[in-house]
Amino acid sequence: MNVYHRGVLIFEEPAVIVPRENNIERFDMKLCKYLGASAAATLLGTTATFADVTAREVWSDWSGYLSSFGYQISAEEQGDGKTLKIIGFTAINALPDDSGQVVINLPDLELTNRGDGTVSVSMAQHNPFMLDITPKDGEPVHLELDFFQTGLSMIVSGTADEMTYASTASEIGIGLQKLTVDGKPLPNAKFLLTGKDFIGKYVSRLGNLRVIEQQGAFGSLEYVLAFSDPNGSGGFDGDGVMQNVTYSGQSQIPTSVDFSNLANAIRNGFSGSGSFSYASSSGGYKVDDNGKITSSQSSSGEGSLEFELGEKGVMYGARSKDTKITMSIPELPFPELAFAVAESGAKIRFPVMKSEDPQDYAFAIKFLDLALPDEIWGMADPMGALPHDPVTLALDISGQAKLNFDIFDPKAAEEMGNQPPGEIETVDLNTLLLKLAGAELSGNGHIRIDNEDLASYGGTPKPVGEINLMLVGGNALLDKLVQMGLVPEDQAMGFRMMLGMFAQPGDGEDVLVSKIEFTEDGQVLANGQRLK
Repeated sequence: MNVYHRGVLIFEEPAVIVPRENNIERFDMKLCKYLGASAAATLLGTTATFADVTAREVWSDWSGYLSSFGYQISAEEQGDGKTLKIIGFTAINALPDDSGQVVINLPDLELTNRGDGTVSVSMAQHNPFMLDITPKDGEPVHLELDFFQTGLSMIVSGTADEMTYASTASEIGIGLQKLTVDGKPLPNAKFLLTGKDFIGKYVSRLGNLRVIEQQGAFGSLEYVLAFSDPNGSGGFDGDGVMQNVTYSGQSQIPTSVDFSNLANAIRNGFSGSGSFSYASSSGGYKVDDNGKITSSQSSSGEGSLEFELGEKGVMYGARSKDTKITMSIPELPFPELAFAVAESGAKIRFPVMKSEDPQDYAFAIKFLDLALPDEIWGMADPMGALPHDPVTLALDISGQAKLNFDIFDPKAAEEMGNQPPGEIETVDLNTLLLKLAGAELSGNGHIRIDNEDLASYGGTPKPVGEINLMLVGGNALLDKLVQMGLVPEDQAMGFRMMLGMFAQPGDGEDVLVSKIEFTEDGQVLANGQRLK
């Protein structure tokens, strides 16, 4: 069956009828659990199954999972055969390099066998955890946080080796309770993250690796962040909200993992990926710097985040649509600046593990139809001679490279010293697009890097391949810049002569095209004419 939350498809699978008093119909629920290296995270989910799981198996799964991350667990267990009570639960884990510890407390935790092969879980409305950071160089930091919930309903189903945690809640969140630096409280420090109308799914499978799959949704996510300068010279104050939030993720975790050496963890099978999306967002902030106030308000339509981490490397991507930003900056002679962009985004991928085989890398950034404020155009073009059309910038580069060491291995990084981290094998210019003031530059191409040939280019590896470029409206733009007095006539003439060396007329008025070739014998050609 399909399950929808605020019109968004969350998951699809066979249904189990759950009593209405749990505020759930025709879907299973998910469990919330603490984890992480430096803080706690909420893990929630849902499933349908005909196998049995017991309260003690659920508790064993929890404690085993936290133990795999190095947590030392202490708790008193009381059971009557139906309900297992966990009293005084404490989990402590040391941070790398003796730099502090994480302490998690779960008061009043109860796991109850429901009589149908599933287990319900009950926890307190407020659950504290602490983080102490004592760097070798720097001031110690003490952080106290509270995981809170309202109306949280949780059920576990499955087997001892494959459990599904299910939950709904009217509200869950994390709030800052106390923050001290070098024993002194940070004035007016506030952090609050609140999710409302939650539904989700979390599945844990045990084998050679623990495989975790999760997905869910919030009706809204709200945040507040504020602090003051300890010296009384200003501070920061910000807040925001995202509507109709959905997320999904998958990870593989070794039965014992040490994140102080992430490279080893990855070699042993650790990996993770996830995505996060929202239908709309809005927020703002204010910075007080000795009485000088910088502020900003923003809003956007749909947007998303995605990430991957594992043997194939790291990937991070973000995008948003219909973004509007209004800023007030005291150093500028304008009361406000307003920007708008139809679509923006960025993506980066790079390898992290040493390998004899080439690995993928990528970098992309785009701003489509960026409308600049009239005040900015007025400074650059006071006479209004240039078209003030929205600006577009899009760049997409990818290729393959080899790494000479494991990036996340501290010892390997030290041993590398000043040696190059690796070799680029190929460069693909998938997209180049720049639209500005009536002109448009576009291009694409492919280059192979010959790392064995360091003679052709004076010690630099030899490129082999071609890049294709097209410029539309370039001469018209140059004429207007000359008319405005921004470019002297003699410089414009020199620029046109240079264009004549690299480009030739294309199809249409004021169109120039250029094909730059890097040959096997070390030559550089522009439209067939040798430049090198």
